[in-house]
Amino acid sequence: MGYDPSYQPPERWFCGQPHLRIARDALKQAAVAEKPGLHEFGLLFQARLEMKRGMKAILGVPLHGDWPSEELKRVCKELPDWLVKELSAVWGRGFAVHYGGNNQYGVPNYYFKKDGVEASLTGSGDQTIIREAFNERLVAAHEWMRLVIRAFGEIYVKEKAYDLFYNDPFEDYTDEESFQKLQRMGAVKSAEETSRRFDGSFGESMKDPEIAEAVRKWRIEYGLNYHNDSFWSFEEHGAICYAHSS
Repeated sequence: MGYDPSYQPPERWFCGQPHLRIARDALKQAAVAEKPGLHEFGLLFQARLEMKRGMKAILGVPLHGDWPSEELKRVCKELPDWLVKELSAVWGRGFAVHYGGNNQYGVPNYYFKKDGVEASLTGSGDQTIIREAFNERLVAAHEWMRLVIRAFGEIYVKEKAYDLFYNDPFEDYTDEESFQKLQRMGAVKSAEETSRRFDGSFGESMKDPEIAEAVRKWRIEYGLNYHNDSFWSFEEHGAICYAHSS
């Protein structure tokens, strides 16, 4: 009986994904606000917290304070450097509109300030800067969500490599068809030229380090794309059923 690969994410992935579902829903609610107020800014804050909790669940990142790159590098050794830098840059990004204040005596005493212009949630001042403050934070939250999902994808591809790459992508292909697929993958520039170079033997071509590495990278990218396309459709009960069947 042949091996049946499972594409369900690993257990720690599911420890983090529910937090991202909450963050996604909060961002959806915030995005439809006609006039952002305290509730909508609270939703952005909730989304930010949930994304951070998701990262802690899957990678163990700290929940306290901001995330400078060096701190992220220390705990996120499983992620590529470029991703750590982007996560840190988006998380620590400054905004054109500053806001602060508190909810003193049950009154939302929050102010917004940009270039000496101020506004408040009570209706005073230039209300357009409140919308600007909201929009730039909403955009940043969506950017961070995209990067966090990519971080989840890196873990997914690493831990599910055996299952993802169990089936040979060239299985049942003739040598000629395999060379054509190499070209479609971007592993070689020309199928015909590569075929001539290896005397029509696809097996020999795969012994070439550059071609083999290009195919490996293509398979990783394929796994990442599959993860991104399936991210919200992965369900815990499917993983649980699979785990208990083994």
